[in-house]
Amino acid sequence: MHVIDQDLEGILAFEAVAANMAIDPAKMLVWDIGGGSLQFTTLPPNGEHYIYKGDYGSTVFKDYIIKTIQGKDPKVVQTTNALSQQDLLDAIAYAQSLGENVDATIKNRLMESDLEIVCVSSLFASVGKMLNADVINQDELNRKVQSLAGMTDADFGGGPYASVSAVNPILILGIMNALDIKAAKIAKIMKSGKNRTSLPSAKMVTRCLENAKKLKFEVSY
Repeated sequence: MHVIDQDLEGILAFEAVAANMAIDPAKMLVWDIGGGSLQFTTLPPNGEHYIYKGDYGSTVFKDYIIKTIQGKDPKVVQTTNALSQQDLLDAIAYAQSLGENVDATIKNRLMESDLEIVCVSSLFASVGKMLNADVINQDELNRKVQSLAGMTDADFGGGPYASVSAVNPILILGIMNALDIKAAKIAKIMKSGKNRTSLPSAKMVTRCLENAKKLKFEVSY
């Protein structure tokens, strides 16, 4: 059994998009954010995936805001809400600093005029729902984020995800600002219904296995 690390996670996300969306893989950048990590994955001319791996995600970012910006203990306090206006500005600035650390390979790809940026994960889907859009537009997201100061968990509807309902769009906005990403499509890989996802195509599975072998992963059949 192989535990999925960031390399394989990036490849799986890229191949899932390639299998489900009509986009030329050579002109695509896939952006994935989880609870504790971030990946930008692209396919250079040599045909081998290039993955930028960030050691931060929604939960890590939330804990930073609680501890460093708000001066509280994330082991005791589980939510950043309600954010003050200054908290909001400081959080955006920190997210932007994280985005500025993305390496030159990804930054250079982002300068290509025909590149399509596709974002995957439930984090992006939740922000898309907040914006009522299938594309996350930088200007629209900025307007939305500016309205989040002072909102409590209850204002976000409560539940287990209320604590990151402000954190997630702030993290995305900061990175978009740093990398000058004007818009990113939300991948339509997830089907409606609880815990249901689309099945991978045979082509997707084959390509993932081939790339896993290149990266010296142990693959079991």
